[in-house]
Amino acid sequence: MKPRTDRFVRRVALATAPLVFSSALAGAAPPTSCVNPGGTGGCFASLQAAVDAATDGTTIDVAAGTYVENVVITQAKRLSIRGAGAGLTVLDGG
Repeated sequence: MKPRTDRFVRRVALATAPLVFSSALAGAAPPTSCVNPGGTGGCFASLQAAVDAATDGTTIDVAAGTYVENVVITQAKRLSIRGAGAGLTVLDGG
C-alpha cells in the first residue's frame, strides 16, 4: 500500500473537538504527545516534529498559539490532533 501524503496548506484553526485522521486504537490508552510554541515541558515545538515522532494511534495535543508550518504526513498512521480551541490554536500554512 502506497503511503498517503496529507498537507495543510491553508490557515486552519484547530477547534476543541479533535481533528481525527483515523479512529484511535481500541483497548489500551493510545500514546499521547504535546506541542507548544516553546517546545517546553517535554513537548515538541512544532506540529511537524510531533507528527514525525508519532506512532500509530497517537493523540497530539496542540497548545494555544500560531504555528507557521506546512504539515506533511508521509507514513500511513492513525493520528488524533487536538487544539486548545477555535481561534486559540492556529496552523498557518502560509
